[in-house]
Amino acid sequence: MARVKDLWAAYPERRGRGKRWLSIWIDPTGRERSQAFSKKGDAERYASRMETEIAQGAYIDPKKARITVAEWCSTWLEGYATHRSSTVRQANVHIRRIVAEFGPSRSAA
Repeated sequence: MARVKDLWAAYPERRGRGKRWLSIWIDPTGRERSQAFSKKGDAERYASRMETEIAQGAYIDPKKARITVAEWCSTWLEGYATHRSSTVRQANVHIRRIVAEFGPSRSAA
């Protein structure tokens, strides 16, 4: 269950400094995650969204979402190496073109 915590009430020494609201949820692996916000409404909406995504099976770990297209392609090619060598060679041709165009971009997955 996702929740929102008031950091200024929990830690009076922080009052007036930094973001006030902390959105907290448990990811599918059971690990507690959090994201800080300036506005309570933003924190509540984010917590609800994370809870919904987890329930629908559409949750993506925020840290894994930061991977670049080039990094993802490299990982994909490692797993694809079990195919025939001519198939892997052809995949490499396509991957080189994808990386040349989108390499430094952040992936959507």
